[in-house]
Amino acid sequence: MSKMSRPLLVLHPDQDFSAHVQRAAGKRYQVRHALSWSALRAMTREAPPGAVIVDPYTEAQQHGPAPALEAFLRDFAYVPVIAALEMRTGFRDLLVLARWGLSEVISLDHEILPEAVRQRLRAIEGWGLRSALRRSIPRDLPGPTASILFAAADVAVIDGNTTSLARTLGVSRRTITRWCARAALPPPRRLLAWMRLLFAAELLDDWTRKVYQIALASGYSSDNALRTALAAFLARTPKELRREGAFETVSGCFWEELRQLRQAHRNGRVHGRLPGTSSDHLGESSRA
Repeated sequence: MSKMSRPLLVLHPDQDFSAHVQRAAGKRYQVRHALSWSALRAMTREAPPGAVIVDPYTEAQQHGPAPALEAFLRDFAYVPVIAALEMRTGFRDLLVLARWGLSEVISLDHEILPEAVRQRLRAIEGWGLRSALRRSIPRDLPGPTASILFAAADVAVIDGNTTSLARTLGVSRRTITRWCARAALPPPRRLLAWMRLLFAAELLDDWTRKVYQIALASGYSSDNALRTALAAFLARTPKELRREGAFETVSGCFWEELRQLRQAHRNGRVHGRLPGTSSDHLGESSRA
């Protein structure tokens, strides 16, 4: 799958900071600027962004963060939002922002830009899918298995290939394939395909979104590519999934596949090592 640029929406009055964001985004994101919260909401509905960066005090009527930010975080909970503010004036508001569900914070008066922006963008990759997975993950899923799943969530929509997954975990492609087998997970390529479908399903549950917008946001080249993947994995169309409850249906099928794989592997015939279980992890990191 080819890499695709995703929208990075910015609502911030500081033009110098916006220039830093543009440099940090590189080719990975398409930076788009909003002039108001209403414009930001419209742009988010039109094309689900990879991230949103805001001044939390835009259009604030009183002291403290703008209520419009709280409403945005509530209505677009799957979108990672980064606040850029001066800590000397906004430190007291960090607890409020955390309670509202903010993803990350950039300190305009303490951090080196644009590196700070670049670091935060890396940190929030896969954030929406991670949040959705946490809501549905079985309680008895082993920790090392969950680590691989969340790493796959981080790279599926942006890069979507086995090499990126292996690099994220600090190992070789061969090792990540062995880890997936040992953890009773699908092969890396299929696992990443599931992650993209899960993210698409999360967006499909919002009936206001068009299928082609969801396809592009989920890392597919077109809505036909998404439809083909849904047909191959679930024998369903986007319309059918929406009627059934898209994320609940897709995640149910995914966890059922994992349950069957775990049952098939209980005889212990696969002997790869999992992350965090052996010093082999450190050895692979130095060679990858």
